[in-house]
Amino acid sequence: MAADAPSDPRHAWLQEWVSLKLGVRVDRYQKLLATPGEAAAVTSFIESADCMCIFFALKDKDLLASLTPPANCKKAVFFVKLARGAISAANIDATVAPGELTADILSQMFKLCQEVYLPIISNAENQAGWPDVVTREVLDNFQRLVAGIYVTIGQVQGKTLLPLPPVELSSADRASKDKERVHVLETAVVTWTRQIKNVLKTEPEQARPRMHARQPAACSPAACSQQPVTCADSLHPVVRRHVACSPHTACSPQPAGSTSQWQHCYAPAAATLPRGWQVLKSNKLHPGPLTELAFWTSKRSNLHSIQEQLSGEKIKKVMRVLELTKSTYFPAFSRLCKEVALACDEAEDNAKFLETLRATFEVLESKTQSGDAFAELPELFAPIMRRLLLVWKHSAHYNTPARLVVLVRETCNEVRE
Repeated sequence: MAADAPSDPRHAWLQEWVSLKLGVRVDRYQKLLATPGEAAAVTSFIESADCMCIFFALKDKDLLASLTPPANCKKAVFFVKLARGAISAANIDATVAPGELTADILSQMFKLCQEVYLPIISNAENQAGWPDVVTREVLDNFQRLVAGIYVTIGQVQGKTLLPLPPVELSSADRASKDKERVHVLETAVVTWTRQIKNVLKTEPEQARPRMHARQPAACSPAACSQQPVTCADSLHPVVRRHVACSPHTACSPQPAGSTSQWQHCYAPAAATLPRGWQVLKSNKLHPGPLTELAFWTSKRSNLHSIQEQLSGEKIKKVMRVLELTKSTYFPAFSRLCKEVALACDEAEDNAKFLETLRATFEVLESKTQSGDAFAELPELFAPIMRRLLLVWKHSAHYNTPARLVVLVRETCNEVRE
């Protein structure tokens, strides 16, 4: 078959596209056809009417062909039949469409939708014969899809990406006179407001490892009381009195083993499970102090990203249009931008001061995981408390009982786990 490949226009067509997309030499395709398994996949795609697609990928410098998407490759090329049937030299151009798959498939999908499909759908010539209602609905839904992909890319990266409205803002004065365009911009501001508020209201208490659940034969408060609980009884008396009134604590002091203790500690999490289910302790269910450091580092990065986007030229133009039209969204969003700046300063300050505790907490974690070193833990308590006192005295934001109680409880969790 390898010898026949150059004289077969179908193989020549596939060979040209594979060499172009993957940047490989022509002899790589010839070598692929000499391998029985790979050659069978290519033959099946060309000759079989039911085989609708094929994938080519580079793995360890070898060109591979398969009828299913390849795994663990940076880039792949696929060919899809636009109609069921065998491929001939006469119809291959019209019935087979090539495409690429990259490791960052979401970014590829976003660019394809925004730079290819959206201009096609927005073109007035392609909307000929469409009612205005249908045109607006199709555009709105597709723009919502593009914005959703962009937001999802940010979530994968651990950032909050603000989707920009799909309108041209070459002139703010001209855009302010177009009511439909102003409506699109106000819709974008509503989306941004919801995204930013979700970031601002995140607290360290929400940083919890994932819980597992099962439905036991019987679920009693007594059984649940045997689990480690994040209640104030485990804290030092000096900070215990702050727990009941702290908005960042999971529960208030309750008698051990009581129904109230189970309700205060587990009911909020168990409320989302089917009736009769029990929340079970998995490996390290309760967060340690390093979780607190990771939370503020992540929040700092996220807020810096949001602040950078808000100060960008495109969002400034949007705000300029809303200001000229005296939109009711302008003052509210302006206040939200100021809140972002304040929250960014707080996250920066907290992350900076808590970073001084990282080395000590890493030692604490290593010793709690080692049975032989567990007896050495008391030697770490004095340095930890001394550093906590310095953070309390010098930090501009991490100096409230609510903040300190969370960190002390997480330290207790580390020892108890």
